Amino acid sequence: MNQSNEIFLNTIQEKTHYKRSISSSFQELKKWNSLIFRRGRYWYQFDNWSIPNTGVIKEWYVEDNDWIPKVSSSSLDNSNSLKIVFDVEKYTLPDDSILQDVRISSDESYIVLVVSSLHSTNLIGIKKYTMEELFIIEDISVESSFYLGKFGVMYTRSKEYGRPSKLFYKSFDSFTEEELFEENECSFRLKIVHIDSNNCFVKSVDFQKGRIFLYSFDRTGFVRHSYTETVAPTPRDIALFSTEKAQYFLGLSSTEEKKDQLILRETSSGDRVSITIPYQDRARRVRCIGRYILLDCSNAANSVFYLATFKNNSLRELSVNKITFDEKTTLYENSFSDRVLLFLERRTFYEKILSFDLIENTLKTEFERPIIKSNNTKYFSKVIWTKKDSYDVSIPISLFWKSEDTDELPRRKKCILSVYGAYGKNDNSDLDEIMLSIIDAGFIYAIVHVRGGGYLGGEWYRSGKALNKWNSIRDFIEGVNYLRENDVIDSKRLGLITSSAGGIIAGAVLNEEKNLLQSILLFSPFINPYDTLQNPNDPLSKTEIAEWGDIRDPEVKAYIKSYSPMQNIEKARDSNTVIVNILGEKDPYINNNEVIEWSKKLNSIGVKSLLYLNKAAGHGGFTPSDVPLMIDTLNYFFEEVGRNNL
Repeated sequence: MNQSNEIFLNTIQEKTHYKRSISSSFQELKKWNSLIFRRGRYWYQFDNWSIPNTGVIKEWYVEDNDWIPKVSSSSLDNSNSLKIVFDVEKYTLPDDSILQDVRISSDESYIVLVVSSLHSTNLIGIKKYTMEELFIIEDISVESSFYLGKFGVMYTRSKEYGRPSKLFYKSFDSFTEEELFEENECSFRLKIVHIDSNNCFVKSVDFQKGRIFLYSFDRTGFVRHSYTETVAPTPRDIALFSTEKAQYFLGLSSTEEKKDQLILRETSSGDRVSITIPYQDRARRVRCIGRYILLDCSNAANSVFYLATFKNNSLRELSVNKITFDEKTTLYENSFSDRVLLFLERRTFYEKILSFDLIENTLKTEFERPIIKSNNTKYFSKVIWTKKDSYDVSIPISLFWKSEDTDELPRRKKCILSVYGAYGKNDNSDLDEIMLSIIDAGFIYAIVHVRGGGYLGGEWYRSGKALNKWNSIRDFIEGVNYLRENDVIDSKRLGLITSSAGGIIAGAVLNEEKNLLQSILLFSPFINPYDTLQNPNDPLSKTEIAEWGDIRDPEVKAYIKSYSPMQNIEKARDSNTVIVNILGEKDPYINNNEVIEWSKKLNSIGVKSLLYLNKAAGHGGFTPSDVPLMIDTLNYFFEEVGRNNL
């Protein structure tokens, strides 16, 4: 064990105040069983699902037309068709291996296990029911995902700097591995997108351009079609649309007038048709369900979908039907019917399943259930907005807390904040073990939706990227000050938790307001954009230009240097904030050495900084088997945040 890890473990294990509460929160979410969903001829339930330790996949054969998910298996158990497809505790993994994920193949005939070791991530194919081993595929790239088809498996491997660049296919007939494609442009990364049991997309792209391929499989092999023949700007999203006569790439993009359009490109001939969509909203996603096209136009304020069909099968004109929801709603991930669309409404502590009948055009609430079962404690959430500044900008803040008697906003409550603010990414407010642990420990959890994130759409994102990055940093400080001034939070008991690109905001806030926070917990933080973007051997210097700007431009270079945490570290001298860093040795995204150097420099200028480098982990610093370490880390962080009151 290296010295840094030894110091880290010895330090965090000295404290125990919140450990029981955190452990209880982790156990509470383990009780949360997945809904029973239908896929093809079977109902499935992932019961007691807490890999790598426990989990059973149950299966029931079905003969009717019911596609509505179930909360309980009582009605299905009476059918006498229950089978155990897979049991985590009954499968023996190779030594020093950790189970990361379990997938059922598209044709429901086999299961693939994602298994990691210190040196690689492997796929293990096994038969349903018997768990007999079929194949092992070694050293895949998890970042790209993988495709489980009816006739074989498609996957990628990384070439350099952890960049997935080589594409492979293994057929179930011969079980021989075939290399299909290699991307030599170091700014592009391969990504595999599942469509159905016979088709998948492969994207070789950066954030703005690249190439997209369609692979179609049968027993004799596969056919590859290209969306464009050369590198080109990529569509916002893409789907596969099929008629009785042909298949089409269905690309979602914008016209010069900023209106949404669909571009249909016939896969074989390349013939192309562009159709402007008759609405004023802006779609983020497109999906095809039989003859229907579902367009997701949702944002933070509204959940809006459009269901489109072609008029008279002409492929020239669309008819659209608008579907709106009162709360944050997404297409349910296990919606597999071509007659009924299933939607999932999440309100952090509750979830609701709704169905939309494609034939009758009717929306129906099927059921609602709480995620946390509690006799006395009630959980609440609310979005508030800061006062508008001189530029007419108001920052939204999502708050989450628990109370036994009132839904009124807390007063002067200890608080743990969260921020990300990059890549137009929506801030995640779905309940997980960390979020529940924070709330159950008596903190208010506050997500500050700064510019640079995607909470309020594209313009909100663009006003916090590149030469606008200071807006993200100032938005966070403004949000915290607003909560303090309105007595929502206790200004002497504040913490921040973030990861990856959120580390830039965290580090900059430490430099600008060095005693604003009692502690900061960072998972794989990006902490030195100034040096990283100038390093020609680091792929981020090529892939991140769209996000941070081209550092070869003197103006951009000076601007990045003005906020980069490493270059302004002297401002944090003698800060009372305690920094906790968690890194993964197999991280393909950030340079761990830069975080290690930053942590050492903080300690040298009187700022306490702990660092743990997890040999088994990638980006994020933890694996599913690291729950005890996660609990100890959270406990230490909570105690540091609340140390003025313990």
